[in-house]
Amino acid sequence: MNKLHFYGKGLLIRLLHERILVFGDLHLGYAEGASGLGNLISKHSFEQTKNEFKEILEATGNVDKIVLLGDIHHQFADTSQESKRYLDAILDFLLQKSKEVIITLGNHDAFLSRMTLDPRVLLCRAYEREGYLFFHGDKNLPEMQDKKTHTWILGHFHPAVRLKDNVSTESFKCYLIGKFQKKQVIFMPSFFGDIQGSDPREYPFHTPFKVKLDNYQVRVINKGVETLDFGSLKEL
Repeated sequence: MNKLHFYGKGLLIRLLHERILVFGDLHLGYAEGASGLGNLISKHSFEQTKNEFKEILEATGNVDKIVLLGDIHHQFADTSQESKRYLDAILDFLLQKSKEVIITLGNHDAFLSRMTLDPRVLLCRAYEREGYLFFHGDKNLPEMQDKKTHTWILGHFHPAVRLKDNVSTESFKCYLIGKFQKKQVIFMPSFFGDIQGSDPREYPFHTPFKVKLDNYQVRVINKGVETLDFGSLKEL
């Protein structure tokens, strides 16, 4: 039975006794920071993020757990009280659709440890279920070498590919799926929509584990929850 199911920017994993839905970096407040509005999350960003979650969860149905792969807020510094209310509201929404939310802490997430969170929200550097290891991806972790782990699922790198035709060039968020030292590796697309991400053919990923991505399979995010298999990265 295929355990991995792709729903747009969400990856659903069907295990024996539970279903886990995984999302990449949220970077809430990215657009506001880029526009010079400072360290905040606007109502627009909140609504946009919530609506995208809603679309994916309408396709998957409720799940047992939701894993967020870190970099929840774009700014490194502590955030405003209004922004914290929006963060709480997003987590509350996700907890209506799942029993637990797990956040694997990223390099932007120091402020989360200073927030009072719902007890059903777990903060950790890595999370493992039935051989699947979830982590942000900015550094090597001891858990990555655990022999019972067969699959790494990580964020941080925001994979995208630039596709060309005779008229134009367009960038698309994507998953990259391949092998490293006998483990399956899945690079998750970023969740925030303000930029597509980085094409590793143009901007090499400086991963803490030295992986070659040429043979990795590319699954492009199309419209809505549709994804498309584009073959290997080197063949694009």
